[in-house]
Amino acid sequence: MVMEAITVNCQGVEVGAVSFDVDTGVGAFEYAPAFISKGIELSPIKLPLAKQIYSFPELGAETFKGLPGLIADSLPDDFGNAVLNAWVASQGKLPDDITPLQRLQYTGKRGMGALEFAPATRLRHLNSAQQVEIESLVNIAQEVLDSRSNFSFQLNREGQEDREAMLSLLSVGMSAGGARPKAVLAFSDDFAQVRSGQAKVPKGFTHYLMKFDGVSESI
Repeated sequence: MVMEAITVNCQGVEVGAVSFDVDTGVGAFEYAPAFISKGIELSPIKLPLAKQIYSFPELGAETFKGLPGLIADSLPDDFGNAVLNAWVASQGKLPDDITPLQRLQYTGKRGMGALEFAPATRLRHLNSAQQVEIESLVNIAQEVLDSRSNFSFQLNREGQEDREAMLSLLSVGMSAGGARPKAVLAFSDDFAQVRSGQAKVPKGFTHYLMKFDGVSESI
C-alpha cells in the first residue's frame, strides 16, 4: 500500500488531513479535533463535523479523483489540468505520474476557494507575485492547448525564458477554474505593470480575472 497525506487549511486554521491510497485510487478525509471544536461546518451534509474518517469510493473517479467532494472541488479544472500536465510533460513525466494530492499541492494557497493545501509544491516564483508578460502567457497557453492531445510538451524557445513563461502560467492560470484559458492577474493602477494575482501584491495593484481571447484548442 502506498499512502499519501497532506494538510487542509482554511484562513490559516488547520481543518484536517486528506489521504490518498495510490493502489486503490481512493482518498479519505478527517477533521482536526481543534477544528471540530470551532463548530464551523464546511460541508454539513456530506462531511458534518465529527471524529470520523470520511471516504466516498462510490463517487465518479473521473470527476472526483477518489476524493471527497469538498476536497475535489479544489482540483484544477480543464485548462488548469492542461497547464499542469504540460509542465509535468516538460519534465519528462506523464500526467498519471502525479496523484490528485500532488495536484492539490501544486495549487497550495492559490486556489479560488478558501481551502489551502500543505505542504505546497515549491517552485521558484510559483507562489510569489512576480511580474508577468501577458504576450508570453498567451503564447504558451496556446502551445499548451495545441500539445495536450498527445501529452507531450517541449520548451522550445530559449531555455530559461520558456521555463519562466511556463512557471508564470502555472502560477496565474492553473487554479482559475473553468474550461477556457484564463489567468488571475494584478494590474498596477496605471496599468503599466502586471503581476501574478495569486499572491499578496504591493499597494496600488488591483486583481482581475483575465480571459485569453483567441486562445483555443486546435480541432
